[in-house]
Amino acid sequence: MKKSLLLPLFAWTLLTTLVYLVVLYTVLYGWIDNETGLFPADKMILLPVLPGLLMLLIEGIMHAIPIYQHRLEAFRTGESPARWFWLVPLLSLGVLVFCAGLDLLYCQLVDATIPHSYAETVAQISINSGSVPKDSVVRSFAQLPFFAQNIFLNTITIVLGNFLALLVGRSIAKPLAVKLT
Repeated sequence: MKKSLLLPLFAWTLLTTLVYLVVLYTVLYGWIDNETGLFPADKMILLPVLPGLLMLLIEGIMHAIPIYQHRLEAFRTGESPARWFWLVPLLSLGVLVFCAGLDLLYCQLVDATIPHSYAETVAQISINSGSVPKDSVVRSFAQLPFFAQNIFLNTITIVLGNFLALLVGRSIAKPLAVKLT
């Protein structure tokens, strides 16, 4: 891994995380019902999938830019570009850490409405289906930041988003490098 690549990847990873969290929270705040403070049932169906789809889209687009720039420069200078087995884990770990950290800070210092509403809506759906969750479980789940409430799907889509960015960055860089040289 080239050291000159680490700073741009760090910057783009932080920027991707900020864009993702702003878009995600903007959508989620718009979905909360003002009267009940819960998510409506029709939106609740999309709620477990929405963060992953947004992450896939935003990360796939935004991480393609530094990958494209790095590969284009490597092809121009005749160097070998960084290998995918370094880029994907590095970018994935960076996004995972930044998202978890910034979401935790946001929920602890600014507003925890989204995770509380999500936990209460899940509990309400469970009650409606005949299963009564324990209050301690609902309270514990509500204390987690929203990103941590969906950590498994978020992790999978982060990795998939980086593979998508790698594919897009590769497919653009090599043909363009041939045309420019």
